[in-house]
Amino acid sequence: MKNFSLREINYIETLYLYCNIDKLPTMLSEPIEAYYLKKIQLFKDNNYKFLGDGNGREWYQFKNYKIGIMDYQKSLNSNNYNLVIQFSYDFLISNYKIIDLCILGGTLKDYIISRVDVTKIFKNSIDYTTYLISSNYRTKTNYRGTIYLGKRENGNVFRLYNKTKELKDTKNYKKIEKLSEIFGDTDNLYTAELELRRKYLQTININTLEDISKLTALYNNIVGKIKFLKDTDKNKHYLLKNNTPRIKKNTYNLTEYVPFRREKKEKHAPSYRYLIDNIVRQIRSYNDKMDIEDDNTLEIVNEIIEGLDGYNGYDLEIIESKEQIEASFILEEGTTQKYKHTFS
Repeated sequence: MKNFSLREINYIETLYLYCNIDKLPTMLSEPIEAYYLKKIQLFKDNNYKFLGDGNGREWYQFKNYKIGIMDYQKSLNSNNYNLVIQFSYDFLISNYKIIDLCILGGTLKDYIISRVDVTKIFKNSIDYTTYLISSNYRTKTNYRGTIYLGKRENGNVFRLYNKTKELKDTKNYKKIEKLSEIFGDTDNLYTAELELRRKYLQTININTLEDISKLTALYNNIVGKIKFLKDTDKNKHYLLKNNTPRIKKNTYNLTEYVPFRREKKEKHAPSYRYLIDNIVRQIRSYNDKMDIEDDNTLEIVNEIIEGLDGYNGYDLEIIESKEQIEASFILEEGTTQKYKHTFS
């Protein structure tokens, strides 16, 4: 048996939580309805974006998560949780602590896991979505190149797909940038993901954030039993006859899941040479992806940095919908200078 991952990261990519406001610390002299309304107002007083109504809730977007709020009395009458919390990708791949997930205070026990996607992204030159698979799952489907083992309605489904293709199809530049930072580029990336929902988690006594540390062993136990074989007539025969010794001898499997933690690096102001090279690279990459024939890249860069007498950093963003590039520079004195360029 061989492991087929060359380089990889392992982390929780999706996390949905339930929470009941009356389970959190309250002032005993205050009616729960009043306390609940006060908490809701606290959301609305902070920096947020109202997303609209859906599934009987008001949805609000914050920096690291979005929250779905249900009317307190309505949630009691319908036996629903007051709050649904959905964390962002950027937050989940960062150096957060488990206690940071308790965004309204309380303890880990107060936050119920509704859905969690335990994810492995690995780099390899071979496309293992084309391999034969032996597993304990009863069903297997191939939907547009994504391999599914199990059924979502059962709360336990495994997915294997070409991450590079997904990034190209969705043009998710933030994910492309983050994964390029980790892997060097986004070529030959694959995702092996275990999607777990409350229906299944309850059966194995994983209920709250207090149990989240159990997910590593769970992933290794479930995914470790999945075997991949080259698509040959001989291997098809082994699978058909359930020839376990032969299957084990000819299989590949995923490496053990070890949670990924990003290293904290001290930030330094880049040199002008690095600044120019980096902006040129990003603009030309954008031009290639959007088929924009714009060969005055260096002229654009010179316009961007002209007049800057020193800076402590910059942020460059491609806004696809506007076919526009924006650069924000933090100058040495702490002020910010912005520049915009619209592609013709």
